[in-house]
Amino acid sequence: MGSLLGYLVVKAVRELVYMGGIGVFNEFGIPQEFRYTDPVEPTEVQRILFGDSLDLAVRVKVVGESLIKELSVSPEYIITHTKDMLQIKSSIPLAYLEHTQHAPLDDVGKYVSEGEGYLVQLYPAQSPYYVVLSSKKKDIGKLVDILVDFATHIADVIEPLTRVEGVIDYIYNTQYKL
Repeated sequence: MGSLLGYLVVKAVRELVYMGGIGVFNEFGIPQEFRYTDPVEPTEVQRILFGDSLDLAVRVKVVGESLIKELSVSPEYIITHTKDMLQIKSSIPLAYLEHTQHAPLDDVGKYVSEGEGYLVQLYPAQSPYYVVLSSKKKDIGKLVDILVDFATHIADVIEPLTRVEGVIDYIYNTQYKL
């Protein structure tokens, strides 16, 4: 069996109400596991106590970390939809990916340091992706190898995030929305 990547999305489904989902996918983009949370709404006391840090605290500590702990399938890395989710404490390293408009690098699998992260070439003749890792060790080589493997089978290595977000929206809209 090839490598597995987790894709984590935590979002506000309405003001100060949060839901999250995590999908673990194989290199063909086929889900191996999916978990989600019920809507989480902080109490008024929590809102006052946490103040401006409430949004981040709920998304990272309450929703994100709990979803990762519930996984029964362990991915090599977890891809997040926002950089601030890299603050999650987990034994599984996290990474943030985004599309860029940079000129392509020489070869697929090549990466170069860029700011706090790396430009990574995953597809021939396309712009590289920008990747930021959570781990202090910054084992970019291992992640690049996995991403290149995924890129040979799926058209966009970020796309599973869209599916996870779509499931969160569907569950919220069909089961919780008044």
